[in-house]
Amino acid sequence: MLSDLSIGAHFATARQIPPISHLRMAVAFQKFADDGAAKTINMVNNTTVKEVYDLIWAAYRLGLKGFTVFRDGCLEERK
Repeated sequence: MLSDLSIGAHFATARQIPPISHLRMAVAFQKFADDGAAKTINMVNNTTVKEVYDLIWAAYRLGLKGFTVFRDGCLEERK
């Protein structure tokens, strides 16, 4: 059995996977799903508008039906 300390050596967390890879996985899943699927991509706090724009266009080109972007720290900035 894996210990908590060794899990990181064997698995990547969502934040370690590039956003485009999240999109590609959602597209792969979408091909086999009759209904929609929710996918939120967490991005770092200093993500630029251009990076989000590029991600939206990549999703469109890949044929993804929809996704959500959540930028870390954005809720704290609204206070």
